[in-house]
Amino acid sequence: ISQYENLAIGKSIVDESVVSSDSEVEILSSATNAIDGNLGSEWSVKRREGVIAQDVMVAEFTVDLGDTYKISGIRALWEGASSDEYTVAYSNDNKTFTDALIVAEKSSESKVNARKDLFVADSDIFGRYIRLKSTHNSSIYGLRLFELEVYGDGTTSSVASIAAEGTIFVAGNEVVLPEGTVEATVFNLNGAVVAHAESTATMSIATVQPGVYVVKAVKADGTVVTAKIVK
Repeated sequence: ISQYENLAIGKSIVDESVVSSDSEVEILSSATNAIDGNLGSEWSVKRREGVIAQDVMVAEFTVDLGDTYKISGIRALWEGASSDEYTVAYSNDNKTFTDALIVAEKSSESKVNARKDLFVADSDIFGRYIRLKSTHNSSIYGLRLFELEVYGDGTTSSVASIAAEGTIFVAGNEVVLPEGTVEATVFNLNGAVVAHAESTATMSIATVQPGVYVVKAVKADGTVVTAKIVK
């Protein structure tokens, strides 16, 4: 992902919280430190005394990228006080989040060493809001995150915004589908199926010949959206 830009630097934190059975647990330094591009600052959550029980808190924050981007990968740079149970999810509306990223690499399995976790999408995803949510600390020393880096090619999305509104759009060799699509089919003008996909935000038409086609998308609530596209 090094060929892409870090979309999170200098953006804003819209939600930040910690829930704990220990009233002494608090956010000691803001999550804005995790998106400033500076490895000398950090998001820190722990007891003021510096010691907390290993499983007593849920801590999270959400980054607003300011626009909807195509996201290629996300990297979390942890200090030794890290999370061993956390998710990274994306959303277009800051309400419905999807855990569509999988861990591709961990630089260390140790509970005391700093590590870098790389998340990649198993298919193209578009998102504006990125949420990191930790449910279990890896040690008794709380959480310390140096950076949450969100990588993409900088392509914004009028495309993804259109998809969120329930329409269909072509971006290169991808058909961007309405949010909530569970099944999509591309037909040629003779009615033959040329592409089909299920449970995805985008559908590849890389192998489809140039021409005019009709896309039918079925959403989870049964709504059917159709559109004529040109490749």
